Amino acid sequence: MNIRAIKEWIPFFFLVSLTAGISTLCQIWSIHPSAPIIGINLLASLAVLSFANKKACVIIFLLQCILSIILTSASSALKEPLTLTAILNGMDYALDFGTSIYIYIQVYMALFFAICLILQLLLVYRINWNVKRTKVGVISLIALFSVFAISLTSLPLSAFWPNEKTQPGEIVNWNPPERRSLHKRGYLTTYLIELFTGYTLRVKHLQPIMDTPNGTEDIPALKATGKIIFIQVESLDYDLLNATVGDEYVMPFLHDLQKAAIVIPIDGAKKLGSANSDFEIFTGNIASSNYIHYTFTKTFPNSLLSEISKKISPSFAFHGMPYFYMNQGPAYTAQGVEHVLCLEEMQREGITPRHMWGDGVIADQDMFPLALSKIPQSGNFFQFIITMNMHTFENPRDVCPQMHFTAGDDHAFYSCSRSTDDAIRDYITQIPAGTLVAIWGDHRSYSRDGDGKIPFIAFIKGEEHPFDGSHLQGLTRSKMHFYLEKIIQPLL
Repeated sequence: MNIRAIKEWIPFFFLVSLTAGISTLCQIWSIHPSAPIIGINLLASLAVLSFANKKACVIIFLLQCILSIILTSASSALKEPLTLTAILNGMDYALDFGTSIYIYIQVYMALFFAICLILQLLLVYRINWNVKRTKVGVISLIALFSVFAISLTSLPLSAFWPNEKTQPGEIVNWNPPERRSLHKRGYLTTYLIELFTGYTLRVKHLQPIMDTPNGTEDIPALKATGKIIFIQVESLDYDLLNATVGDEYVMPFLHDLQKAAIVIPIDGAKKLGSANSDFEIFTGNIASSNYIHYTFTKTFPNSLLSEISKKISPSFAFHGMPYFYMNQGPAYTAQGVEHVLCLEEMQREGITPRHMWGDGVIADQDMFPLALSKIPQSGNFFQFIITMNMHTFENPRDVCPQMHFTAGDDHAFYSCSRSTDDAIRDYITQIPAGTLVAIWGDHRSYSRDGDGKIPFIAFIKGEEHPFDGSHLQGLTRSKMHFYLEKIIQPLL
């Protein structure tokens, strides 16, 4: 090969290396891949670019740039990579947020991938496309398929046909096959496996894994009465309980609750949607990150909502989103809740939604007074309330009565947090004494770089039972199901 021929190949191999490098960085920033994936990316880039023409390369590079931005941003927001199954099952819910979903894009990552795209396009027009690269492409394809075959020894395709049930001892170390495949094979290969094995359709029909109460034994058991309130707070980080701006607490009411309540940090992983958070609390099942369980689950044999609603009347559920959003309204009805008040029903009660996310959202300061008005003057009751304000920090002025914080990177989220704290305070201070209250975050927040924990707070109105559970390890929403079951069991 003469010097002229070598010079004609240099831009091509540089483009191959750049394309492989972009894929590798996308994976490092989102799935923390195993080392061999670098070689897989190089072989894949070499194979694709050896057979592609100039127009095909432009399309490939545009798709690579867009997907890299989406995958890294999603991983940053959710703290776990997107599988194809999650994309297919979560797309409808993501689209409901409209243009506000762009707030989750990581700007510095988007800028990096955009610069890489420009470099790729510049190189495309420096390459001599008349040079035959078929042999190089065939060799790289053979090598790529060989690497894939070797990967089947450590993670065979049979892993995508998991057993209907997982043994209790396997819960701690259980990791879905698609996530193990992402780590070993990367996005494209894993997505193809998910698609052609039918995994995306079958996985949602598998029996959820039931968690165990291990780790909750040392939590003091409160004495429940027939008055019970559960509040699931959107995006409530554990460290928000003590977060300050200057000498002022961001959420002073929740902060002060620590003096009289049981407060425990639990894992705050977001599992595709917030509906999976209360699914774990109410059923004790470990939710999948690939689909919304309420969409496919029709019966709830272990549901706390069912048990409570059978014994305590009236029972209410309040949620500021539409009734069929994530199928939460029908799921609460199926679990026996007598009165499910979502956005449509609250509109009929005279509340005007805040205009965002398609149909709108009911703000916390509007929903809690309505919930308070439904508490009977005497006798038992149960209420489950889901807050919304802390999910709307991209448009804080639409839900916040005032922007309490105006400076700093988190000022919008902090202002939304204060509005939720104020709404909870006004509600809790007016409920009857002796009411059992449990408050938890649905998942870690999107805007803060905390430790991934959310708080679980439990107390009896008018009593003091302080307990700092920060020393407890390995607690999750599904495990807290068993704690709530324990303290409510005497009523059932």
